[in-house]
Amino acid sequence: MIPAKIQKQYDQFMKRGGMFVMEYPIIGDDWLLVNLELDENGIIFHFDQDPISPYGNPKPTHFDGEITGRSGVYCLPFECSLHSGDSLDEMLEIIDDNMTEGFLLPNDLYRLED
Repeated sequence: MIPAKIQKQYDQFMKRGGMFVMEYPIIGDDWLLVNLELDENGIIFHFDQDPISPYGNPKPTHFDGEITGRSGVYCLPFECSLHSGDSLDEMLEIIDDNMTEGFLLPNDLYRLED
């Protein structure tokens, strides 16, 4: 079940016209789009794990241990030790940190914006 505080924050965000996605500049003047969804278990986030080429093996992730999933579909559970469980912003910050430090940087994909 989605915690009431998280659901309320999400509803307010969407009511203001927010988009539940994250974008990251990556090498090759491209962008990695991370789609986010609220689920009864947590925030589901998914992305293309081989953003540079449509061929080859998916790039590995090095996410915090309580983030579950594989093959580009992951979940940050509502109930875990990484966050308090009642702040959507806090959960999104954790996903952002893990995308940067656990996927983009170790795979040499991170690009500084001009």
